[in-house]
Amino acid sequence: MSNEKREQQMMDAADMYADEVCDESCTGAHVAETINDFCAGWRAADSHPNWISVDEELPEKGKDVLVWSSGSDEPMVGYYWHWNWQRKQHMFDVYNDRKIRGNITHWMPLPQPPRKED
Repeated sequence: MSNEKREQQMMDAADMYADEVCDESCTGAHVAETINDFCAGWRAADSHPNWISVDEELPEKGKDVLVWSSGSDEPMVGYYWHWNWQRKQHMFDVYNDRKIRGNITHWMPLPQPPRKED
């Protein structure tokens, strides 16, 4: 996949994430910061793959993390929801309008936001 296409995927996903987590009370600066934080997490996932298997450890319930599914070719931002005993799998919800293909297999924390220079 070309870098240009990868960057466009990242920006599309960041816009969807911002739409989900920002409401009408968010300022333009807050939306831009949300998008920047998402992109930093995406790039960190690409460049420093420290993925954690859901079989080894689960993220805190409700906390946003990067997730990877067995049927995906890109990371997504989502959160752990619960154990589904009927399906015998951990359930995650993601911030996008696409259906998750496959099971979430790995996750990693979102990176810290950039430090503001004094």
